[in-house]
Amino acid sequence: MNALPNQCPWTEFEPSTLRWCEAQLCAWIREPANTYSNLAFILAGVWILFHYRDAVTRHVRLLGYFSIVLGFMSGLYHASGTFFGEHLDFSSMFLLSAFFVSANSARLWDWNLRKFRVVALAILFVSMAVLAQVKQAGIALFSIQIYTAMGLEAYMWWKKRALIRYRSLLIAYALLGVAYAVWWLDKLKIVCDPDIHFISGHAVWHVLNGCAVVAIARFYSQFRALSQSSK
Repeated sequence: MNALPNQCPWTEFEPSTLRWCEAQLCAWIREPANTYSNLAFILAGVWILFHYRDAVTRHVRLLGYFSIVLGFMSGLYHASGTFFGEHLDFSSMFLLSAFFVSANSARLWDWNLRKFRVVALAILFVSMAVLAQVKQAGIALFSIQIYTAMGLEAYMWWKKRALIRYRSLLIAYALLGVAYAVWWLDKLKIVCDPDIHFISGHAVWHVLNGCAVVAIARFYSQFRALSQSSK
């Protein structure tokens, strides 16, 4: 952890609990590579909103909005290095994991769009409340929700409830797997040069996850029943 002078921007706020390989600068954007790489989430969200404009895929547009919010909130977190930014970052990540859990639950139990949205928001607000009380809980909560969504998906595949095209989801899993490995290499400073500010392992994590969001949107676009307002 690099100590910053008290006169640096953001030092009046509580610092974040996590530190990455990229050294923090005494500047309004403390971690340039980790900040600007969040454009991947924003571009992914814009692509989703543009590509899925019809009524039968409107459920996918939620993922587009969520990805854009995540990009801005994660960007604020890495720019500021504050716990407030960290809380917003993880809260916006919960938007994605809540989407996955509620979408898979809706597919399994034939929920309509309204119930799908209500459950997603409930998961989001509960997760935010827990994170506000337990500062180190963000990664664990996010992981639990992702693994829950994967478990539901595996169950539906095993039960063969419908003919499902899995190519896009497998691409997403591959991207997420590589991204997670890069995340740890950066977090543990195994592959690390803290003084490089145009690229970092954590920045690569952002880009790979942005690509995974696009692949996940393509996967969920086939479930047109999720866009129904009522049964």
